[in-house]
Amino acid sequence: MSGGGERAIYTGFFATPFRAPYNPHGKRWDVQETSSVFQWQGVGGALVAAFGVLFFLLLSALVVFEVYRRRTRLRERVAHEARAMLEILEEHSLSPEEIKIVADLVTKHAAMDPLRAVTTRQDFDRCVEAEMKDLASRGDQRSFEQMGLKLRDVRGTLGLDYIPYGQPIHSTREIHPGQWMSVARAGDTVPQWMRMVVEEVDESYLTLSRQPKPGEPNVAVAAGDEIRCSMWRDDDARYTFGTTVAFIEEIPSVWRLAHTRELNRLQARGHFRVRHDQTSIVELLNAPVDGDLADVKNRRAVAKLRSRITSLSAGGCALVVQQPVSRHMLVRIFLEIPRQREPLPIEARIVAESPISGGRYLLRTTFAGIDDATREQVSQYVLQRQHLMIVSPTKATG
Repeated sequence: MSGGGERAIYTGFFATPFRAPYNPHGKRWDVQETSSVFQWQGVGGALVAAFGVLFFLLLSALVVFEVYRRRTRLRERVAHEARAMLEILEEHSLSPEEIKIVADLVTKHAAMDPLRAVTTRQDFDRCVEAEMKDLASRGDQRSFEQMGLKLRDVRGTLGLDYIPYGQPIHSTREIHPGQWMSVARAGDTVPQWMRMVVEEVDESYLTLSRQPKPGEPNVAVAAGDEIRCSMWRDDDARYTFGTTVAFIEEIPSVWRLAHTRELNRLQARGHFRVRHDQTSIVELLNAPVDGDLADVKNRRAVAKLRSRITSLSAGGCALVVQQPVSRHMLVRIFLEIPRQREPLPIEARIVAESPISGGRYLLRTTFAGIDDATREQVSQYVLQRQHLMIVSPTKATG
């Protein structure tokens, strides 16, 4: 309270102090509001509102600018990748018709990632899958089959049919001719497996032919039936998948199956396998007629081949060579293991041979006549690599 029975009152941040007389008989203040107070309060509210509108407009402008900037950068990236894609197609000597097919394919199914669509197996396969489904839905069988053949040529020209050793496949379109397969009807409680081999693969169908074993039952299968398939990729693992029979030709017994990307990858090896990248000379030996391997160490080589050892286990290894080798031959490899002064000479029997991309052949072998000491050395090395794969996958595969 100030002198003269008056108290100073502040009505707001922008208001000036004024004097109000004190009423000693009442319980409230008699505030005499002046016109100056209203003027200050009105100016303060207008300024706050103006600052709020200005802040909102500035924030909106920043958001619009950022969206524009990102879209501009995205368009520039896509345009740059599209030019790089066309350069890749021209460098691989694709015909003008093939370039148009790929350009249309990418525009429809991978417009935002044109470069990946022509440089990675998975992205190219996704585009092909979508395009073939679109063609199949139109009911034009001739166009469907023709496009399947053309896209297969494109896949091979771009090198997208090559699968690095040990890498999994993601579609039946990545299976190579010569692959053995067991097939049974999907609805059978007790499946009766039939042995078949892959004859041809294009982007439309997976073509198999019957290769029955002696005494194998001939199961009746018709077009449209659901079947299940099981196969062992020598350079990878066991796969199972289900699909539909599109066509069947009775003579010769040839089946055309619809492609699928639903593959189940299973590991089914008796020995754990690790990658082992080594270039080596392989010696070819005549196998004993009676199967006795007692003198296998003393057998002389009849031929030599350059090869690359790509995987190793305690029971055998896989080799990539440039020409086919008869399964009746034995091979002698010279295995290089760390902390061993000299390569280990090991004889092996060819279990399976299959053609792979680039005109090469994959040999899956099992060690033959190996002594316990050598097998122990190989086993210890495999276990060390296995430990590295668990602890540091990059170091183990590098």
